Amino acid sequence: MIDMSRFQIIVKQLSSASCLLDIQITDPQTGDELRGYVVGPFSKTSSTIELVYKLKLKGKSFHQSEVAIPEPNFWSESNPLEYRAILELLSEGQKVHHETIVVQLKLPS
Repeated sequence: MIDMSRFQIIVKQLSSASCLLDIQITDPQTGDELRGYVVGPFSKTSSTIELVYKLKLKGKSFHQSEVAIPEPNFWSESNPLEYRAILELLSEGQKVHHETIVVQLKLPS
C-alpha cells in the first residue's frame, strides 16, 4: 500500500525577493499538530550552502503553517535546485507521521 502524503504545500508568493510557502495537514483531526522546517537549496550538480527555514504557525491553528524564504533559488533544467520540507505530524503530542517533501521553486514561463 502506498502511503499518501499527509501534508499539502502551496506556493503563495514567488519572486526573486522572496517565497512564501503555505504548509498544512491534509485531513486534520482534533489534537493534530504540524511541526517541521524547510531546508535548502540542494543541488545534484553543484555545491550549495543549505539554510534552515522554520515553520511559523498561521493564527492559532496547529494544522497550518507558513515558511518565508528570502531570495529563493529557482529550479531550472540547467540548475536543478531543490528545497526539502521535513515535516512531522503529532497527534495528542505523539509523533505519528514523518515525511520529507521535495519542493522545486519554478518561475512561470
